[in-house]
Amino acid sequence: MPEEQAEYSTWLCAVAGFFSNFSPSLAVRLHIHPGSADQKNVKFLTGASKVHRYSIQSAVALGLSLHLSLGLAAAPVLGIAVSRGGFAVDRAAVEGNATLFEGNRVETGASSSELRLNNGVRMRLASDSSGIVYRDRLVLERGGGEVSRALDAAPGPYRVEAGTLRIQPAAAAAAGARVAVRGERVQVAALGAPVTVTNAQGLLLARLAAGRAAEFTPEGGSGPSTLTGCVSSHDDKYWLSDEASSVAFEVIGGGVAQQVGSRVEITGSVSAGTNETNVVTVTSLKQLSKSCPANLAAAGAAGAGAAGAGAAGTGAAVGAAAAGTAAAGGAAIGASTAVIAGVVVAGAGAATAIAVVAKDDNKATISPSTR
Repeated sequence: MPEEQAEYSTWLCAVAGFFSNFSPSLAVRLHIHPGSADQKNVKFLTGASKVHRYSIQSAVALGLSLHLSLGLAAAPVLGIAVSRGGFAVDRAAVEGNATLFEGNRVETGASSSELRLNNGVRMRLASDSSGIVYRDRLVLERGGGEVSRALDAAPGPYRVEAGTLRIQPAAAAAAGARVAVRGERVQVAALGAPVTVTNAQGLLLARLAAGRAAEFTPEGGSGPSTLTGCVSSHDDKYWLSDEASSVAFEVIGGGVAQQVGSRVEITGSVSAGTNETNVVTVTSLKQLSKSCPANLAAAGAAGAGAAGAGAAGTGAAVGAAAAGTAAAGGAAIGASTAVIAGVVVAGAGAATAIAVVAKDDNKATISPSTR
């Protein structure tokens, strides 16, 4: 084959690649049409052996047009990104604003950026932050971000993913969450309504009441879990409401029946339960005190009631869970730490959460008060 004709064959193979990706049922074969070198014709043979002839220029243009059309169809418009300074979308520099598509990576520089999605979700990326935007989640890669919902937001959950963590604000107009990635540590604050934090497998790691915050540090591996709290009984089961995470655990084994009303530290293996509770199978149990402070006892009882209320319906379960979280939020648990499924959970009271928010606002303009 002459050298010029071989060069055209290379281009034609590229065009064939486009068409073979568009429709598997279309078997496209390319041949150089016999004739003079300046004719540059292409013969396309389909399964029906119908022959069409195009010039190379037309074939390439058609292939690129179809490729672009399919690409746009596969990436619907999600909303817009707005900033007072420069930022980047998929590593392309942008000034002022840009349209967001499914899977766009947004990277901020010296200024924060606000992401306004068509479904009513609002996000603010702090300065020097990076996140990938999807219709149902923000994957926060570094820095800080805040997620909230407009009053007219479409129904449906919207979460933040940070490493192996899944942060889910309540599906309410007032709900929001602030998340910061600091190396291996992830800090989460609940704004306006409760927030739940799970791992990638869906195991509940923490339930934060509005105004509370916690810090999560993955340890790696699947070592034993360590929990602290007061033991209570409900519906012939034994429960512990962990002080750091505000999560209710059904306790199995370890002579827990003799510890009802006591404050204990439990080590064991954890698995997911029902109605936003977990199950811990005890390998060791240490009594910390024979009685519980009133606020911790109330938190444990309310947390146990959240699980038992599941039989009465979702509304009752949610109400009891909220009561358990509120009681725990009033407890003096700022120094308490839990290890749940390989993640260290450091709890913080309401006052600490406000201080964290204020500190973050000084470092990066992501305060909800500026919206």
